[in-house]
Amino acid sequence: MSIAGYFQRKKRIWPALAGLFLLMAVCAAGTGRSASAAGASVSISTKNNRVVSGDTVYVVITVKSSEAISGFEGYFSYDNRVLQYETGGSVISGNDDEFSVSDVNRSTGVTSIKYSVKFRARKAGSTTIALKKPYSVYRAEDSAKMSVSYNSLNIVVTREPDASPAVKATPQPTAVPSS
Repeated sequence: MSIAGYFQRKKRIWPALAGLFLLMAVCAAGTGRSASAAGASVSISTKNNRVVSGDTVYVVITVKSSEAISGFEGYFSYDNRVLQYETGGSVISGNDDEFSVSDVNRSTGVTSIKYSVKFRARKAGSTTIALKKPYSVYRAEDSAKMSVSYNSLNIVVTREPDASPAVKATPQPTAVPSS
């Protein structure tokens, strides 16, 4: 075999090997299952985030997922000088600087759960209600923990209601008949 013939065959082998590797990669990618992490969102909201000292404030916590949820556990922080925790139902407990939701082992899976928490506005100031660690949303299918995205809520308490300037009615001139 001549040296030129040897190199001529090598040039034909490399494209064939590259094609074979490409075909194997495409086949392997086509047969594999892609795994996606289950995700849930926790949102904190209220009807009015500007309130007056002494007012009752209801905060709604909503847990949502595209998959069925079997439970939620989480801790929320807030400034107890501005808000005072009052009640939240049977699965919510609180004290003067945090409250927790412990709603696990639900008998049926749902895709949305809502909780209402009642506060009293103590004094003028601002506070943020935020989810803090540890927290968990459980998938109904196998009780696995889901990844969680969440927001926080800012509430401003004032001493007096926002007073908008009163609009005075201006008297309309009356027509006086001329004589």
